[in-house]
Amino acid sequence: MTDDRARRLAKLKQAFESGNLDEDTYQAAVAALGGAQTEVIGSGAVAQGAGAVAAGAFEDDKAKQGLALPSDQQPLYLIPVGHPR
Repeated sequence: MTDDRARRLAKLKQAFESGNLDEDTYQAAVAALGGAQTEVIGSGAVAQGAGAVAAGAFEDDKAKQGLALPSDQQPLYLIPVGHPR
């Protein structure tokens, strides 16, 4: 994630936690940022002859454990990158 997107996401999280942003708006903003990042990663994969797809439905705990994420982080999207068969 770019520094600018990371800052915007942190600002959204802060606004949500302080009660200045409703949950639906927060979730929509997170989804939009994730979608934009997926496009960047997907374009880079295609440029290298590979493909990528966003996965938003997965077992959060298993993904968190497999990625060795700290306890204060939560996976939002998985973006597998690879070569089509």
